[in-house]
Amino acid sequence: MGRLAMLERRSLPASNRGGSLIGIVFILFGIWVMLTFGFKLGPAYIGNMEVKSVLQQLEDDLRWQTQHSLRGRFLHLVKDSSVYTNELKADNVEVERVADKFRISVSYDAVIPIMGNLSFLIQFREQGEVTRR
Repeated sequence: MGRLAMLERRSLPASNRGGSLIGIVFILFGIWVMLTFGFKLGPAYIGNMEVKSVLQQLEDDLRWQTQHSLRGRFLHLVKDSSVYTNELKADNVEVERVADKFRISVSYDAVIPIMGNLSFLIQFREQGEVTRR
């Protein structure tokens, strides 16, 4: 039985013995697509993580008296800490007073061009609360 299997293996053409060139091309194409999307979409998510960290930083700071000063401080911190949040404008930040707290809502869209006329739209919505003094 072992001898028969060896004979059958030897009789296979060379093109059927391993990975083909077309298989390698498909694998390389898949890797290229994943890397392209990762490098294009990654900065948008990094920017959103920075927005979250600024919201957390403001939640820990208890000195805010007015909505205007809180909005200004948030925008200042985001612009100083991030090069990835170009889509975030003052109109995207809402500060509302709820009882003894301020609720900060941030919503913005990131449009990422992939290639040609193909683009991704990512919608970010974050919220935080700051206790008023």
